[in-house]
Amino acid sequence: MKYTHIEREAGAFQQPIPAETIEKLCKRAFGESTEVVAARELGNGEYNNVYLFEFVGRDAVILRVAPRSTGQVGWLEHSFMRSEYMLQPYFAPIAPLIPKILMIDFTHQLLERDYMFQTYMPGELWSNVMDELTEAENDALWRQFAHIVRTISTIKGEAFGMPYPGQQFATWGGKILDTLEQSRREAAGYGLDSEPIQMLLDIASAHVDLLDEITTPYLRHGDLWPFNILIQRQEDGPVISAVLDADQGSWGDPLADWTFNLLERKASPHIQELFWQAFGRPEETPGLRFRTSLYKGMHCCQALNWLQRLNLTQHHKEVYADLYKALTELQRLAS
Repeated sequence: MKYTHIEREAGAFQQPIPAETIEKLCKRAFGESTEVVAARELGNGEYNNVYLFEFVGRDAVILRVAPRSTGQVGWLEHSFMRSEYMLQPYFAPIAPLIPKILMIDFTHQLLERDYMFQTYMPGELWSNVMDELTEAENDALWRQFAHIVRTISTIKGEAFGMPYPGQQFATWGGKILDTLEQSRREAAGYGLDSEPIQMLLDIASAHVDLLDEITTPYLRHGDLWPFNILIQRQEDGPVISAVLDADQGSWGDPLADWTFNLLERKASPHIQELFWQAFGRPEETPGLRFRTSLYKGMHCCQALNWLQRLNLTQHHKEVYADLYKALTELQRLAS
């Protein structure tokens, strides 16, 4: 077996899988006669280790391995893969775009980490080739993307929050307050300045009625952006061929999903307009304006902790500035 992996520092929470363990995982999943030709770690994952496998007499597959449950894994991430498994049936409306789970193992008998084998989805990461495409081609992909986001956001659930083994809530306000409190505790545990998170939590608590205007939990992918989209180039233009990494999926207000945070922060006004035309603009209300500002602050809180875990603390100053900006906006709306 030809085995290649990405070299990382000893303290990184993404650690490679030993070659002998790789072969054991494959034999458990596909039988003792399985012959692995090559196992190559892919570099586009920031949470799971992701490998592409080639076999003798079998289609290529993807292996995703979750990190160990350690202090480097935050309160929100410790059960991502198990939650993704529970959510898989709900992505049925976009089933042709979702990798199929071939085998999943939570026993920790061969490896003290959760892992799953999935079908290999051909295509190129949109984020990697975006600059190679024409403006018209990217515009067409953004419209397709908005349609996919819209389709996901129409799928109804029964409770707010993460699926089992995550926590569920009867109200959207309850879920948001818990998220903010957990973020505050984690930031304080890291020695970060958690005062602005507490201020955000106080404002949210005082106006929970505006959060509870959201009464129906809808499906959210959790990390849907061009870095999790595969495309294929065809004669009549590129098409989205796969939606990857739904391990941060949950139930809630679709507009609180990470996609909409990135849309405002990363996309040009032109792309934002294309997206909203295809997705459909929500009706402007005082509640919507309050929630939008709160979501901005909430995403900043989660980003602070994520950057801390990744040792990217040089970005903290920028995120704190955005957090205080969201706080100022919220205080104005709440007055």
